[in-house]
Amino acid sequence: MSDWASALSWGRDESALVSELQAGSEAAFDCLVTHYHAPVFNLILSMLADPSDAADGTQEVFLKAFKGIKSFRQGSSLKTWLYRIAVREALNHRRWFQAPFAEKYLHDAEPEEGHCKLELEDLHATPFDQLASREIQTVVQSALNEIPGVSAAPSFSATSKA
Repeated sequence: MSDWASALSWGRDESALVSELQAGSEAAFDCLVTHYHAPVFNLILSMLADPSDAADGTQEVFLKAFKGIKSFRQGSSLKTWLYRIAVREALNHRRWFQAPFAEKYLHDAEPEEGHCKLELEDLHATPFDQLASREIQTVVQSALNEIPGVSAAPSFSATSKA
């Protein structure tokens, strides 16, 4: 814990912390994270019920706080401001991951066993299928030619598709 964090009396001198945060003090930001990490994490966890999602959300809250501290209004409650960011972050996360279209965009979604993520139907015969088809045509044509009186039967083209 930084010297700033240990010296700060939270109830009475929040405005001094905000001033230091707005001035870009790393020690003040360390103090903010140290003091509010657990309460913000617990708030998000109570809304999402997943510790890894809560940890991600908590990280986002402090990142947004770091980026937005310059616009924080003196006289407002720092705790309330952080909690609002946390609630919005949790609601956005829940909205995104519970939306019916979210599954389309989740790259980490596991496919069913034995299936790939995206299956495209190949409408063309494979080279193996083409060769097998030609061999069958040759055998059938040969058998037809051996039948008396059927020799006039039309022959199959070796290039026709199966």
